[in-house]
Amino acid sequence: MTTMVVQNTSEWTLDYPPFFSHFEYGLSKLAPYFDSKMLELNNTNYASNKTILFQRSTVIVSELTLAIAIYCLLSSLQIGRKNHDIAQPIIQLCSSLLKFVSNITVLAFATIIPFVLSFGPFIMMNQLPQVLSRLFPFKRGLSHAYWAPNIWAIYNVLDKCLSFIGRRFDLFHVRPSTISTTSGLVQDIEHVVLPSITPMITFGLTLACMMPSLIRLCRHCSKRTFIETIVLCALTSFLFGWHVHEKAILIVIIPLTLLAFDSREHARYFVLLSIFGGYSLFPLIFTAPEVPIKISLFVTYTCLLLYTLGEIHGDSGGFLRLPLLNYLETFFVILLIPHCLYVEFIHTFLHLHLLLPFLPLLLTSLYCSIPIFYCWIRLHFIESIDDDGVSSLQQTNKFYYLLILNLEPYSHPYLRRASEMVRKTLCGVIESSADYELAAEDIAVVTLCDITLYEVQRVDFPHIPQRYIICKTKIDDCEYFPIPFTLYYNAEEIDHNLCYGIRVDILNGENQIKFSSEKFIPVLTDKHPLTNVRIMVTPTSNHNIPKSYHQT
Repeated sequence: MTTMVVQNTSEWTLDYPPFFSHFEYGLSKLAPYFDSKMLELNNTNYASNKTILFQRSTVIVSELTLAIAIYCLLSSLQIGRKNHDIAQPIIQLCSSLLKFVSNITVLAFATIIPFVLSFGPFIMMNQLPQVLSRLFPFKRGLSHAYWAPNIWAIYNVLDKCLSFIGRRFDLFHVRPSTISTTSGLVQDIEHVVLPSITPMITFGLTLACMMPSLIRLCRHCSKRTFIETIVLCALTSFLFGWHVHEKAILIVIIPLTLLAFDSREHARYFVLLSIFGGYSLFPLIFTAPEVPIKISLFVTYTCLLLYTLGEIHGDSGGFLRLPLLNYLETFFVILLIPHCLYVEFIHTFLHLHLLLPFLPLLLTSLYCSIPIFYCWIRLHFIESIDDDGVSSLQQTNKFYYLLILNLEPYSHPYLRRASEMVRKTLCGVIESSADYELAAEDIAVVTLCDITLYEVQRVDFPHIPQRYIICKTKIDDCEYFPIPFTLYYNAEEIDHNLCYGIRVDILNGENQIKFSSEKFIPVLTDKHPLTNVRIMVTPTSNHNIPKSYHQT
């Protein structure tokens, strides 16, 4: 471990994280039982059959931790849907300051201990600057040796095309350069026509593109919004980051899995990212015996993915249209077939691999970057509109406007200081007046309103003006009664001289009221200081819901 961050024998392990040294140290104790020659530092290209067996086996075994995490997740989801003894309101009611401190302590230790074990030894050896230089490889170039399918792959190809046109037709100046962007080597490159990109440019662009998601999370914090923010921030880092690895697309796909089974739109872009993100990794598996294996596994996984999510969301596709996808997206997926044929077979058959060895990698990165960038735009679009009809992008523009004018950013109404935000919760359960059943597409909408000017009993509730709605949440996985819910509101917005109430409506797949509480349940008043609510819903005649009502 003392020489890990100093050794540069292997260029492929220069940016490995520090905690990886503990993992490698443990594996080195098992390696001699397979082949001790693999432990020789200068034996960089050594690849005996036993070495390959050991390396691949340890990768598979270490991924069992992911299987354990998936099992725990599925177990928790199963308990949450089938256990009718809803404990959340009771837990929140009985929670104490001591329990809160205990939870914070556990969370702190879970955060601090890995940090200490990871960086502690290197801090003791005064090697922290060397570790940071490895973790932030600013000298290793904008793009990895194999370009990740992001915005910089498009930028590199555009620069390459412009340089060819410039030299061929002498239309514009082409700067001389001794470093080729298509050399396939890990090195700092310079563009010859377009402006060269620096680490600060990628950092600023990444941060700016993350701001809409982060502002939306600050305004409407929930478990679902948190996952959506993780997905968008990871995808933004992948698209605009410096020296991004192609495998980093998995950081986007894995958390998006949690949303794919609950939302048709998220399932749609999960399918696209899984297909093109997975296909973009094909060049990593390049030997001839592995080609039929990777293609058959990819096709099988894609078919199962389309069929499973199509059945869940009720879209089995159509003529020349794959499940969940539109015609343009289907066209992009189908074009992978001729692309794969050329890259895997035709390019070598025509002996072009001797003249243009980097061309298959370039075509794969360029083609996959287009639908991945498209998914980033669409995910921002479907998650941009808040309950008040104002987009997160508009709020971000106002935020930047205040910064440019050198004003106090917290003068923005949605970016007040944390001391002014007192975040509280209203918990409860939704029960039915009889043994009614829910459909998979049913959505429960729970709304906290200012009902001072309204009667408690009111049928045309959806027509209440938006300014009287304090907060609202949507539950789209309600398969059984009772349904637990949690409302988050800012206590600073509550005027105790007014009256507040909660209303519940359950909408069917056609956005019509299927069940309703038919009245407001008074809360947050002197007579009704409720923080745990039990709401009874009954069937009602179907009412069409205005579009502004069910936007969340």
